This record gives sequence, structure tokens and C-alpha cells, in this order.
Amino acid sequence: MNLVSSRSHAVFEIKVKRTDTSNAQLKKVSSGKFHLVDLAGSERQSTSQASGDRLKEASMINKSLLSLGHVISALVDIESGKKDRHVHYRDSKLTYLLRDSWGGNSKTVLIAAVSSEGRDFGETLSTMKFAQRAKCIRNKVECSEEVWGSKDALENEVKRLKAQIVLMQSSNDGPSSSSSSSSSSSSSSSSTASEPVSDNLLLSAVGECARYKSESGRMATKISLLEASVKQLEDRKTEEDFRNELMVAKVEVKAGAEAEAEAGGTTNSISEEEVSE
Repeated sequence: MNLVSSRSHAVFEIKVKRTDTSNAQLKKVSSGKFHLVDLAGSERQSTSQASGDRLKEASMINKSLLSLGHVISALVDIESGKKDRHVHYRDSKLTYLLRDSWGGNSKTVLIAAVSSEGRDFGETLSTMKFAQRAKCIRNKVECSEEVWGSKDALENEVKRLKAQIVLMQSSNDGPSSSSSSSSSSSSSSSSTASEPVSDNLLLSAVGECARYKSESGRMATKISLLEASVKQLEDRKTEEDFRNELMVAKVEVKAGAEAEAEAGGTTNSISEEEVSE
């Protein structure tokens, strides 16, 4: 630092959006954000001897770090099941910008920078405690995807994904049932001649099962999103039908009123002619 330098947090954000137009009737949009954050470290005024603007900057930095610490503590309590707390993301601009990184839909990597100097022992200890608490947070990452299209196209996509999930679940159940039947037949035929299972084969089978389960969860999420889109389209279609019926009713009422007015005018004209005669 020098006499004209200032301290603050740095947040670099990249937004990425991908549009899949392989299907002419459906439009799939996947979006994501990448945050690169450099947090300014906390400091003690007695150590840095800051004054004036630098002192104001240091106090604001410490305040935002304190808010971030409160957010992390609340998320850790929720994760551990101790208590159901409200997470105060809006207490600071920093925590509001990083609300997806802490307890949201993202993968977060934290690098803690510490000093080996004895005079910085307090800051080093607080930084290590901060990193230890942040390590206990578990984020749930899901693909952020939105789908637009006609009602028929969305219904066909839901049916296709449901059939794909059933096929994947049956493929998961198939190897286990076949292996159980083969193991029972081999044990009944020969109890002494048993061939040991390779560790690599076992690990590959476990990995395949985990992959199938994750794919099933992802497909189930897509199905729920598509079903919600279908329901919105159905509601929209119902609302449009209601509006059309209302417009038709208004037109009929207006036409009836005009017809009555014309009939009344004709009657009046006839009566005036009779009076004149």
C-alpha cells in the first residue's frame, strides 16, 4: 500500500447463456454465473494506524466481513440441523451479491490467505476459523435450464423424459437381479468353487450406479420443470379462452343493444307519422 491506494473487495462476474435450438418446437436455455471474488482482509486500526478515508474503508470492510460471517454461521446451523434460522443476505451488498455462492446453486472454492508473522496472529486465527466454518456448508448444485415451446411439444418432451427415466431405472435393476440370480445358481451348483470379484470391476459397477442415479435425479428435475411449464401453458390457454368468450359476450350484448335502439327509433318514427296524419 502507498499514500493514495485504497482497499475494497473485488467481485468479477461472468454470465454465460447457452441456447439449444436443435429441436424446432422447443427452445432450451441454460444459464450460469462465474464469480471471481477477492475479499479484502480485516485489519486492526491499532496495527495499521489508518486514519481518514482509509479508516472509513477499513470499517466498511470489517462490517461486510462480519455480515458474511453471520451468513456463514446461519448456514452452518441450518446444515447441522441445530436450528432453522433466517439467512440475512441483505445485510450487506457483498453477501447479497454472493448469495448463490453460499448455500445456493453453485460450486464454491475458498482460498484463505494467512500470514506467518507473529503480529498477525489474531487475523490469521480468525481467518482460519472463518475457513473452517465455511467448509461445513454444503451447496446443492442443479442445472439451471429453462424450456419454452408449444403445449404439445412440452408434453411430448415430458413423456420422452419419463420413458428415459423408466429405461434407466430398469437398466439399474437389471444387472443387480441378474447378478443375484447368477450368484444363487453358482452357490447352489458349487459352494467350494467361488471366483473372487475384481476390485476394479466392483468400483466400476459402483460408479455406474452412482452415475445412473445422478442422471435419474437430473431427469426428474427436468420433468418437474417441464410439467410446470405445461401447467403454465394450460393456465394461459384457459385464460385466453375466457377472454375470448368475454369478448364474444360483450360483442353480442353491444349488438343486442344497438338492435333494440334501432327498433325503438323505428317505432318512434312510425308513431310520429301516424300523429301527423
